[in-house]
Amino acid sequence: MAIYSPPQRLFFLLAVAFAVVAVVAFTIGMIG
Repeated sequence: MAIYSPPQRLFFLLAVAFAVVAVVAFTIGMIG
């Protein structure tokens, strides 16, 4: 990955990480 990282890309990565965490939490909630 490039060392240069614009804020927009950082926000996108943060949104993706939040979505992944939400999906994992929802899956655990459905299973458990």
